[in-house]
Amino acid sequence: MRNLANDNSVNFIPHIERDDHLVLFDGVCTLCNHWCAFLLKFDKQQTFKLASVQSAKGQEILKYLEMPTNDFETMLVIGEYRIYSKSDAFFYVMSKLPYPWKILQCLQIFPRSLRNYCYDKIARNRYKIFGKKDYCALPNPADQHRFL
Repeated sequence: MRNLANDNSVNFIPHIERDDHLVLFDGVCTLCNHWCAFLLKFDKQQTFKLASVQSAKGQEILKYLEMPTNDFETMLVIGEYRIYSKSDAFFYVMSKLPYPWKILQCLQIFPRSLRNYCYDKIARNRYKIFGKKDYCALPNPADQHRFL
């Protein structure tokens, strides 16, 4: 987790306002696309914006943050002056969703190393297990405002 609280550059991350909550996801990953559909359904307060890492805006953000632009091993979440990755990103999102999803935060009792080990195993095998598309899915027109 990278803390941006004292970093004035957060005002200049492309396409992101200081109070935004953004989920950067692998747009060709079937699992990641289901994750986005889950967020669109259960994030009733519309807290999160979404961006595919393959999109032009996603690529600009990754470059600005000096993150890999062609090898996506984790979902990134930017919110509350921090950049979250791996299991921390998942738990940050859960903390912003309503019950019963918020309850999943109890899994944070496990050490970060164990949580991230499990996360990495899934991330490395996500295409084999869940599949991969040749293109990024376009958002439903009703949800277009949620995407960068």
